[in-house]
Amino acid sequence: MVDPVCAGVAFSADPVTADREAVVITATTGVADRLVGGAVPGDECVVRRRSIERIRLPEGVLTRRLAWRVAALARDVEAFAGTPQDVEWAWDGRRLWLLQSRPITGVDRFVDWSSPVDGVFHRAFRFGEWLPGPRMERALHAWLAEQVGQVAPEPHHVVVNGWYFYSMNWAPAPGMALGRTLRGVIPHLRRDWRRVAGMLPDFAHLAYGIYEAEWRRELLPRYRAETDEAAGRVEDASPDALVEIIDRLTDLAGTYFGSVAVVAGSGYKVELRLARFWNRHLRDRLGTSHLAVLEGLARPAASTPNVSLESLDWAVRP
Repeated sequence: MVDPVCAGVAFSADPVTADREAVVITATTGVADRLVGGAVPGDECVVRRRSIERIRLPEGVLTRRLAWRVAALARDVEAFAGTPQDVEWAWDGRRLWLLQSRPITGVDRFVDWSSPVDGVFHRAFRFGEWLPGPRMERALHAWLAEQVGQVAPEPHHVVVNGWYFYSMNWAPAPGMALGRTLRGVIPHLRRDWRRVAGMLPDFAHLAYGIYEAEWRRELLPRYRAETDEAAGRVEDASPDALVEIIDRLTDLAGTYFGSVAVVAGSGYKVELRLARFWNRHLRDRLGTSHLAVLEGLARPAASTPNVSLESLDWAVRP
């Protein structure tokens, strides 16, 4: 019933990555039966709110102007239906026709990624995934408050769709958060200003040596002694005693991990200083970034054939 110049399919969200900001459009000349049946690949582009990425254009029918119009149609249909849509459309040279639409099937990841509580929660700070539970997390923050006066309101994290997001609501910020931070930190400046200075990248070197020395001299021997003592009691301990042992070791582990996190957390602060030096003195001459120095003179050997991803952030092989 429509004599189209071109026709195609538009997904109002990426059916592979579940990206809700992307509209994935494919098109071919004439009717779309060859495209839907897989006989031809067709033109393809990805439209976002402010950009178009043209993936392939073998037929040259999917112009930028048409792509914008199809993307707007797909978003309108999704808004009407209330869920991401698989839209079939046709263009007759004057009018854009909506032929049919159905929910995207086979993808169960179209979920809400908003935080369940107010505040700022950051995926880049993932050390909470190393913690076995909230008690150890609270012990860690209690230790940080004792060391530098860093007050961290609960919740210390949120879990969204199975992913851990660490709270950034302790960080200095305008308004109440800044006042709360200063109120806790200022007394510690008088007591031991070097510990507090370590919170800032330019002064991290003044503090992490202190924490490392305390870890070697106090926390590590204490942790070993108490875990050894608990191991000797666990076989004959009553249920109540077992709970007491677990709680005590969990609190101690939070304190122990606090020093590890502070020293390891100084890594990005040192790297920031290296990046500043590199950008000021070496970038124009060498034409690369400071990451070349951090990576070393040779690429690490790949443990898995044909895997080009290099990262220390993966708990399992990609």
